[in-house]
Amino acid sequence: MQDFFEISDLIVDNNNQYIVALKLPGMPCVLDKSGDKNLKNLLESYAKHDLHIINRIDRPVSGLALFAKNTTAANFFTEQIKEKKIRKSYLAIVEGKPKESSGELADYLIKTKSNKSVVGKKSDKDSKEARLKFETVLELDNYTILKIELITGRFHQIRSQLSHYGCPIKGDVKYGARRKNKDRSIYLHAYELSFRHPVSLDYKRHKVAPNPNDSLWKLVPKNI
Repeated sequence: MQDFFEISDLIVDNNNQYIVALKLPGMPCVLDKSGDKNLKNLLESYAKHDLHIINRIDRPVSGLALFAKNTTAANFFTEQIKEKKIRKSYLAIVEGKPKESSGELADYLIKTKSNKSVVGKKSDKDSKEARLKFETVLELDNYTILKIELITGRFHQIRSQLSHYGCPIKGDVKYGARRKNKDRSIYLHAYELSFRHPVSLDYKRHKVAPNPNDSLWKLVPKNI
């Protein structure tokens, strides 16, 4: 995570109903046991307003996060999530490559006591359906860049499912990657977020490219 930045530089959209902001890798979305600076508190200090987090992003992941400014907007977004009307797309750089260039992964995930998600069976206690679509963006010598659209939003879903199918995310040693990144980030970026405005109902679509200074991320085509 960058040590010095202006919180205003992370804000993508800000109005009376919500804030969309870029979460840096290594920054918690909300306060956790580390006590480190978190995106929610930083945005609340900037906006001088209590916020409701709508979509969480894992600490080592970067990308777009949505915060509602009031309970009415928060309830509206919650209903949109239930109805699968909020679209979330990610970019991932994985080790190896999938057997197919594109497709859908459908599994049942179980959250373990060690704070991981593992693929189980529908009949397993507390298992939850997990579905995502993927397509290959670019094949490299040792890695593959994938575009991923979440259909469901489960704990560590993308990380767990890709690992289960033999393509762990680069740097994600928790889910089977060969080695960690120096900054403990992983190559997963929430790059697109689409939803309806809670008052006007206008369709909003935001996109933020991954770190342009990173030697691998800069290989992502600009037209995706």
